[in-house]
Amino acid sequence: MPKTATVPLNVFTSRFRNLCSLSGLLLLWLWPVVPAAAQTPTRGCLVNPYDSLLQSRNPNYARGRVLLDRLLREPRSSARTDGTEEETLIIPVVVHVVHNNSSGQTGGATNPNISDAQIRSQIEVLNEDYQRKINTPGFNTSPVGANVNIEFRLAIYDPQGNLTTGITRHYSSRSSFSTTEMNRLADIVYWPSNRYLNIWVTRITGDFIGYAQFPDMTGQPGLAEVNGIERTDGVIIDYRNFGRNIGTTTQGVYTQGRTTTHEIGHWLGLLHTWGDVVCDAPGCSCGTDFINDTPAAQFPNETLGCPELFSVCGGVRTRNMIENYMDYSPDRCMNIFTQGQKDRIRRVLELSPRRKALIESARQALPETDNLRVRAFPNPVRPQDNRRVNLEILLKGSKPLRVAVFSSTGQLVEELSVNSTPSLILPVTLPLQKAGLYLIRVSTPDESQVTKVLLPE
Repeated sequence: MPKTATVPLNVFTSRFRNLCSLSGLLLLWLWPVVPAAAQTPTRGCLVNPYDSLLQSRNPNYARGRVLLDRLLREPRSSARTDGTEEETLIIPVVVHVVHNNSSGQTGGATNPNISDAQIRSQIEVLNEDYQRKINTPGFNTSPVGANVNIEFRLAIYDPQGNLTTGITRHYSSRSSFSTTEMNRLADIVYWPSNRYLNIWVTRITGDFIGYAQFPDMTGQPGLAEVNGIERTDGVIIDYRNFGRNIGTTTQGVYTQGRTTTHEIGHWLGLLHTWGDVVCDAPGCSCGTDFINDTPAAQFPNETLGCPELFSVCGGVRTRNMIENYMDYSPDRCMNIFTQGQKDRIRRVLELSPRRKALIESARQALPETDNLRVRAFPNPVRPQDNRRVNLEILLKGSKPLRVAVFSSTGQLVEELSVNSTPSLILPVTLPLQKAGLYLIRVSTPDESQVTKVLLPE
């Protein structure tokens, strides 16, 4: 399709009408790439058969999707009547960077091996958007705007229990991966999807910048006991659109991190606001996203800006919610999840087995404390522990840590630093020194604690 700034919106919607009139399936839409130059975005209804392919390959996934969709549409009150504060749900994230930079260098304007800072900028955007944070681009004053109350955190531990940054890097001789090659990415790297949100960042073949796998609900009475397609359950984002205004995301209309916000919305069970049906002919029926407080829309926003767009659905003229994260608007326009979308997301996290297991796993994280607390175990260190001691470190919120190990004579024998982290268990291997008493000092920017550890003969 030509990409020029002169093509009117109705040309796009009419061209995509037939593709988008697929009813009965919660199809997964893919976002096409828009180069940095001022060109008309084509983040339109370009249907890729990815979700249909998943359903055709795995009957359990297809049946689970149907069941989850039916339960999500059942009436349910969202009102809180017990007077308790709503729980902030934690989602541990692992970002897998799959790149073809053989030098191993990270960062830069064209480097697919994006920097840690670029990755952290994306996590920051997710928390602004899903928490409706005041004084950030994710805040809005809409009467239906909602704080979804989800916190995304880079994982602290890998599947084997080792300390991790939540970022993995993997060289591949391939320069890009098509949207039908999710299995190839999972073969390179995958962490259990019932414990982590896997985000693969790579170059996607063609004009697409992201896609995701919808939740399913197998493992229920009358259905298979095993959830469908665990290894591909996650989100895939093109490296040129992951993060905010840094590294590879400094030019263009999709460089503020909202591609990932949008695709994680799909991973959490949300549809597009126009219901994936473009209605541009007399008498046609508008699609639905099954959310009551997102206005019905005839088409997505496929312009370069944030214009006032209106739809007539069921004889009622309404303004399109082009600010919604599940539209196709440029990143700078987006700042709304509605209360109805929040209710659907949190219902998905109750019903979809892998999503529920992930949340339950995150709930087992260590508690917060008002003041720094440190406990070492086992203590004394046993021979079978191979000089390894675990530090249970309890904090208020998230803070950077510095850990220093001293001999009984005060000599510094080991030192390590940890980026900003909530409470955690940190494994420390004592150096090859003679048996005796060791002092371990754990420090944050505003306090420190010292604990003693005995290494027997």
